[in-house]
Amino acid sequence: FLNKFSAISPRQFGFVQGLGTVSLLEEFSDLLHSAFDNNLYSCALFLDISKAFDSVDHSILLQKLHKLGFRGNFHTLLTNYLSNRSQVVALGGLNMSTQVSLTCGVPQGSIISPLLFNIYVNDLEENILNCHIFQYADDTVLVACHTNCTSAVQILQQAVFTAMNWFRDNRIKVNASKTSLVCFRNPLKQTVTNIPLFIHTSDCASCSCTAVSYVNSVKYLGIYFDSDLAWNTHLSYICSKLRSTAWLLNTIRHLAPIGVRRAIASSLAYGVLRYGITILSNCSIRWQVRINNILRNLLKSVAYKCDLTECGSIFEYLGLPSFQKLFVNSVILRHFWMDDFKKTFVSSRVLRDSPRYVVPRSYT
Repeated sequence: FLNKFSAISPRQFGFVQGLGTVSLLEEFSDLLHSAFDNNLYSCALFLDISKAFDSVDHSILLQKLHKLGFRGNFHTLLTNYLSNRSQVVALGGLNMSTQVSLTCGVPQGSIISPLLFNIYVNDLEENILNCHIFQYADDTVLVACHTNCTSAVQILQQAVFTAMNWFRDNRIKVNASKTSLVCFRNPLKQTVTNIPLFIHTSDCASCSCTAVSYVNSVKYLGIYFDSDLAWNTHLSYICSKLRSTAWLLNTIRHLAPIGVRRAIASSLAYGVLRYGITILSNCSIRWQVRINNILRNLLKSVAYKCDLTECGSIFEYLGLPSFQKLFVNSVILRHFWMDDFKKTFVSSRVLRDSPRYVVPRSYT
């Protein structure tokens, strides 16, 4: 029902069919790179919501379900699903606390709970104007782009007023001390990022709130975003993980067979490297060479006591890709069947070969 009528906000990427963290990261990265190309500042506020799934008010959620069209017997079923719930705390299976009734929160571990939370926060995007919003369940980012950094922060502040009013009305608490603010900009621009931004509602009478601190790097959905989009922090993290895996493989190379060693390298090393690689392709050649060198040393422990004289490289021998080939494979697997990159057929007569796909711009 929700997918058929597109009831869920298009800015929500969490627990939505066909979308995920990589989809959000790619769209977020494309927005920042487009702002770079247009010589814009991008001020991004990464909100930290405290106990989001435990803060869902049952009465407000049921009202939103009714507004979306869940009525009659199905609405009664959901009402019974949420009501008359209680919790206790047991210590060692002997002592138990007093039973307490629950008036908020969606049941953890239930398959329907993430969907109910998406419905609960679905109308947040409708209230945010002149500002981009990205949501993955409770992870929310507000982005304002402008040619002037001060103007971008002012636009973002107005969006924060609206968002905080919505959070207050829906009884959700934002942890201001863990909220981060990043000003993404060209590293050649000398900008003083001391413009204050406050996490409070628009009717905060005696404002004694602490301004959000600016940071040069923030971890979002497992990827470290630097303010200059050079990916130095995240690539350093990847190299550290690859070195740890290389040490492990070097330790067990005398004990484990080659099949086990290859499986460990594929899961531990390439698992870390594969996640988010579609947005890391524009990193410097220096980082690509460094990662490939670490991979070669790592794979030497995998191919221990193997004859590599008849093979061009250790990557070909083990059937594992280098950094560049892994990027190409990931892009093809993700985007080959997407209609966004296909060119529509125009002419009824094909006189010569024409490109079938739109080649996206490569950010440098």
